[in-house]
Amino acid sequence: MLNVQNRLCAEFPEIFQNYLDQLSRIVILLLDQGKNILDCNNGFLQEFGLAEKPFGTNISDFMGDGEINNLRFPDFIPLRPPLRGAAHGMLDHQKSEINFVDRVREKHALNCCVFNLGTHYLLFGEKF
Repeated sequence: MLNVQNRLCAEFPEIFQNYLDQLSRIVILLLDQGKNILDCNNGFLQEFGLAEKPFGTNISDFMGDGEINNLRFPDFIPLRPPLRGAAHGMLDHQKSEINFVDRVREKHALNCCVFNLGTHYLLFGEKF
């Protein structure tokens, strides 16, 4: 039997998608291997007071001095085939506590979890 999260994700994916992209303050970033932002959710834009998605900007531009060294990334080992869907469980991931800074240099302490998707990194962050 599916747990409640799996069941609800399967039955109502648009609710989860809208929540994570539009309503939640959870930060979600899709990064390339060089840690450049490929996409982000509205939680990231709201948290950092941005009007537009910062495509191509390196994530270190949103961190305090030296914080990029504290953000742990799983070893980048391309997974074959590239991952699709939720059938891959927890994947290879690393957790970190990082101080990000916004455009007025205000600190935002986030608990982060970075996943290796095989071709990209996926970062989730939430305030602690």
